[in-house]
Amino acid sequence: MLISSSAEPAVGRRERLDALALLIGGVALWGVGVLGGIRWQEMSDLGFVSVLPVTCLVGLGFLVAGFVRALAMPVVVPGVLQAHVVALVAVLHATPTLVYGTMRYPWAWKHVGVIDFITRNGVVDPSIDTLGAYHGWPGFFALGAMIAETTGMDPASMGRWWPLAVNLLVVWLLSVLFAVCTSDRRVGPVACWTYVLGSWVGQDYFSPQAMAFVMYLTAVVVLVCLTGARRPVSLRLPNRTTPVLGRLGAASSRALSRVGRGVRRLGPASVRKRLGVVPREVYVLAIAIACSHQLTPVMLALTCTVLVVGAWAGTPWLATVVVGVGAAWAVAFAAPLLVDNADELATVGSVGSNLDGTVVDLAAVSSGQAVVAGSARVLTLLVIGVALTGLLREWRRGRTHGLMAVLAGLPVLLVGLSSYGGEVLFRVVLFALPALAFLAATLLVADRSRRGGAALVAIASAVLLPLFLLAHLGNERQYAFGTDEVELVQDLYATAPPGSLLVEGSRNYPTQSLRYEAFTYVPIDREPVDGRRRVLADPAEVLGEWLDNEAYTATYLLLTRSMVAATEASGSLPPGSINAMDAALAADPRFVEVARNAAGVVWGRAADHTAVAGDGGAGAR
Repeated sequence: MLISSSAEPAVGRRERLDALALLIGGVALWGVGVLGGIRWQEMSDLGFVSVLPVTCLVGLGFLVAGFVRALAMPVVVPGVLQAHVVALVAVLHATPTLVYGTMRYPWAWKHVGVIDFITRNGVVDPSIDTLGAYHGWPGFFALGAMIAETTGMDPASMGRWWPLAVNLLVVWLLSVLFAVCTSDRRVGPVACWTYVLGSWVGQDYFSPQAMAFVMYLTAVVVLVCLTGARRPVSLRLPNRTTPVLGRLGAASSRALSRVGRGVRRLGPASVRKRLGVVPREVYVLAIAIACSHQLTPVMLALTCTVLVVGAWAGTPWLATVVVGVGAAWAVAFAAPLLVDNADELATVGSVGSNLDGTVVDLAAVSSGQAVVAGSARVLTLLVIGVALTGLLREWRRGRTHGLMAVLAGLPVLLVGLSSYGGEVLFRVVLFALPALAFLAATLLVADRSRRGGAALVAIASAVLLPLFLLAHLGNERQYAFGTDEVELVQDLYATAPPGSLLVEGSRNYPTQSLRYEAFTYVPIDREPVDGRRRVLADPAEVLGEWLDNEAYTATYLLLTRSMVAATEASGSLPPGSINAMDAALAADPRFVEVARNAAGVVWGRAADHTAVAGDGGAGAR
């Protein structure tokens, strides 16, 4: 019996049009919600999700439905799937930029301050007391200064769109890497989709880590795709009917064979031949990473070593070069910082204490922030659990994704090195997530029917998306800065004389973004407990003593809206403390408002400052 061959393509066309219609409708609904106005100043401790319009949430639902519909097509069209991934990245990471109108996150503003220092002075100073680590690894900041001077672009303007650009670059790199890791055309897009929904750690802000992570992924992609001689990154194991011990023996034999090949490649050969295996661009990336970030060179060296020993890439000398360049840079240019922070070496191997320095104390934060922190933990554990289940399923079906399994587990070694300023777990998740997402995708769609895989992706998205919104955007109440707060702070930095004392309610504001080395900073919420109690018991008297310090050319007290959000969320100060300070100083004639607008207030001593008329805003209240 003859059947028209146009029947199945017609179904595919219809489903493709359905998926594209859902994609367009989702983006349109999200745009309507954003253009309709989001009153982000009214966010609760649950963050951005607490003020998202219903139209935005429905738009996200349309995007998920479109992606699932595209997965269910008779013929996989990667372009349609990838378009949904790009749209998801855009709506999730461009929205804060569009809504706030300014760069988010306080540490991003410190990075602008370092760029400003380099622009004004033309040099770096690794011995500087404040933000000295950035001067020891200045690659990111020097590049930012060069771009700013060449184009005239404000670094803060670059920083606004940085998260969107970084996430799009990462998704593109991962799509290239995943394409060589499997022959299933659905796994790569689903892995990218899972990565976007699992990437809550927020290391995509305007920072050296974000740039170094992109360069790290670029190096991995180049090494695996170009120098691996097209070796399969997934081993085929014996049939499932083979006894378990037999399969384990075969897998061990293959693994030892890989190690043997890798070790043999380190044997006697000319250095020129060894170096020639790797494209020059990878060495350039290694050098750029070494001068830009402290932790990423370690991760790159570990990864290159594994790629060599596992024979996944032809990189016999690259690991040595990476270690050598990183060590040489640290000794030659960052020696003062290493000497000053020698006590950090004592934490090497202290896994327990390093973890304790990272995990948030849920009892100390507000109830909303406890939900946010809990969502991040659940999201991470879910992704890890699904990835491990996927790895086990693939092994049982006769495949082992050795490269991805190693890349997922390798970052755990970072925990033994240091707490990394209380952020080591964030960095572990950052580096492990791409491989975890790939392994999770194999569980969701590999060797499944198109409808069965689509259904699993729908269920996974329905669980992961709400957790992502809480985990990634749950801190936005303290990370969001309006133009009014930025203007208040920048005016203070621009006009305060060098040698001034800046007393801050908290370090959470667009901090140290201009002439940062000219001032001394004293955040109230970081004072010892007894000191905070004294301030709260009698704000006017105690703060008056601080501001009367004649060792400084001028003294100021800065209180802003974002400081209120941060101290209430973290529990570092009792609710209402900053507003109480503002009210106490307003009632005391010894203090004068240097500047005030709707986002905050700058106070000074009446004997030292002339009041500047504000706009009558409500200040930090």
